[in-house]
Amino acid sequence: MIVALLIAAWLFITNKFKTLKTTKITYWVSTSIVAGMIILSAYNYMTREEVKVICRHLGFPDYFRIEVALAKFLGALALLAPISSRIKEWAYFGFVIIFISAPIAHIASGDPLAQSFGALGYLAVLAVSYVSWQKRRVAVLPAHA
Repeated sequence: MIVALLIAAWLFITNKFKTLKTTKITYWVSTSIVAGMIILSAYNYMTREEVKVICRHLGFPDYFRIEVALAKFLGALALLAPISSRIKEWAYFGFVIIFISAPIAHIASGDPLAQSFGALGYLAVLAVSYVSWQKRRVAVLPAHA
């Protein structure tokens, strides 16, 4: 699955998909995948005992788990809502930090490397979402003189 996501990301980023309709579909599919996973993750951070145990294993205090859950939920809403480009940029940036920090935290805690592949796969989907959002945004902006 990760290989397929990486290939799709490469095809999209190298401009193999050229129509605005394809760009819109790619944007909404990739953004929905990332936002759905993030919202589910935020919910799990707040409700599941297993996640509390994992956060303690990684060395994070309990309040940090709650802060991350709220940030994830707000960031996912920012990706889906028709809001300011600046806020969306910050949401994308925050998720890049999360998807890079998660594998680092697991590896530093002695977890197997294979546990990090999910976050890196979602990072690839996030990249597709970001590039398609930028292409969509540029396509609908009026040309500057």
